[in-house]
Amino acid sequence: MDEEQRPSREGGGHEETTAQRTFDWAETNPSSAVVEVVSSALDVAATDVEPLYSAVDPDALDRLVSDPDGPRDCTAVVVSFTFEDRHVTVEGTGTVVAEPVNVG
Repeated sequence: MDEEQRPSREGGGHEETTAQRTFDWAETNPSSAVVEVVSSALDVAATDVEPLYSAVDPDALDRLVSDPDGPRDCTAVVVSFTFEDRHVTVEGTGTVVAEPVNVG
């Protein structure tokens, strides 16, 4: 699993942190990966973020983004949504990115 975390603007602080990781969907469910990456971006424990189902159906996300035992090639799938004030992008290739929502 590759991990990258960087401030998205000068000034730092968890509100401006972008986190990105790459997972193997055969080992980690996309829904679990989202919670892990968002909690990392917020610098809190995974148990301290709101339930993922408040933003998206975790089972549907898992089925849409990965099909490790099935015949579908999910590498072209990209799903984006807002969760915990983060713009989350989940790719079928295994990449999950959590960026601050730009409130302007």
